[in-house]
Order: sequence, then C-alpha cells, then structure tokens
Amino acid sequence: MAEAICSSQPTAWRLGHAVRVLTASIHRLSGTVEIDVMMFGGAPRRDPSNPDARKGKQGHTTKTPVVVIIERPNSRDPVENEPEPKAMAMLIPNQTAAALSAALDGMTERDAHVMSDSAASIAVAASGHIAHDTVNHGATEFVRGIVHANSAEGYNDRVRRTVVGVFHHINCAHTARYLDEISWRWRQRIHVGRSPRQTRKGRIVLRNIWERVPPVEHMGKLLRGALGREMRRTKNGSVDILVIQPVFGI
Repeated sequence: MAEAICSSQPTAWRLGHAVRVLTASIHRLSGTVEIDVMMFGGAPRRDPSNPDARKGKQGHTTKTPVVVIIERPNSRDPVENEPEPKAMAMLIPNQTAAALSAALDGMTERDAHVMSDSAASIAVAASGHIAHDTVNHGATEFVRGIVHANSAEGYNDRVRRTVVGVFHHINCAHTARYLDEISWRWRQRIHVGRSPRQTRKGRIVLRNIWERVPPVEHMGKLLRGALGREMRRTKNGSVDILVIQPVFGI
C-alpha cells in the first residue's frame, strides 16, 4: 500500500487499520450458527520460568483462543441474491464456559440454533439458546444430517492461510482488527442457488452456488460507514473508533 499511494510505511499502516476498523460487524448473528474455538499464535515453547507454556502438555499453551461463529445461509429454501453469509470472530481470555458464554451472548441472538462439536464448555455456554446440536469428533462423527461445524472450521483454515500468505505476522494488540477484516472478506459473496453434484459414493446432493460481490461495490458500502467516525490510538498501541453524533441546526 505504501508503494501504491507513495507514502511512508507508518502512514500506510494507519490507513490500513482505518479500513479494518470499518469492517467490524455490529449486528448479532441469528438463525443457524456454527461455533468453534481455534488457537491463535505461534507454537508454544518450553519455558522453565513459565509453567503455562509447557510444550506438548494438554491445556498448557501460550496461544490465544479465538471463538468463531458462522451464520449459515438459508440452504433449505434458497432464494436468488440471498444476503451474504456472516462471520464473526473474537479473542477470549480462556476457553472456560464463562468466557465462551459472554462471547456467544454478545455475538448471537438468543433464538439462534447453535451447532458445534462436543466440547463441554460450549455446551454450557449455549444452554441459554433455543437449541444446541453437537457432533462427536472424537468418535469420527463430523456430519449428522444438517448438524456440523464444518463452515466454522473452514473459517479457521482461512485465517491461517491469510496470516501465512498475506499478513505473515500479526501483533496480539491488533489481532481483533485483522479478524474483522477476514470476517468481512468472508461476506464478499452472495448465494445464487443450488446445483446437483455427485459424491464419491455416487449419491446426488445439492451444493450451494456462490458468486463474488464486485470489490468496488463492496468497498463502496464499507466506506459509506466511515461517515461520522474518527479513529483513535488506544493505550496498548491498538486503534479504536470514536462515533461522532452529527449536530444539525448549529
């Protein structure tokens, strides 16, 4: 970006974060949602002075947990130009039921139908929602009818590929902004229908067909949300937005 706009690297970095601030979603997810937890960060190393960083030990890692929630499209009765699927990701301090419950309540509606793996902490966090179905990955059960969390796991893979191929390195102070950008990229498509496909076992199934939203159109919607906002640097070196209410008649 610095080379394209003929600016310094710090200026391009700040402009990039200004755009990422606008990509944050402010609407809760509803309908059928998938939830999963991924560990974000480098591989844990052995550190005698830090017992929580014992490499290879279950439950001890220096990685940061991220809760991922994907809102499914209406695949049972698809319509032309159905709104794009929605995704949200949030850093959480740990994988306890209390932390997951707070994240789930802030990112989804109470009437959402939650689907996940068989993690006990997720089951407790989703107990306040209208329904919760699980698949048992430990028993090699990944899909049971419409019950699965494959979309959320696909989002996790996209995060890893984006970090390796685009960002190369992400500072913990700015991870939330980069996750907002990846979630925004996830929404750059629309559902246009379904098409029959044959599986390896010869079964005929219906697959969703997607089309990309033109980048100019998507960026136009994004930049229109900049009206009335200012960006400020936080004390920990990150960035945040300040919403300015317009005053008329003055």
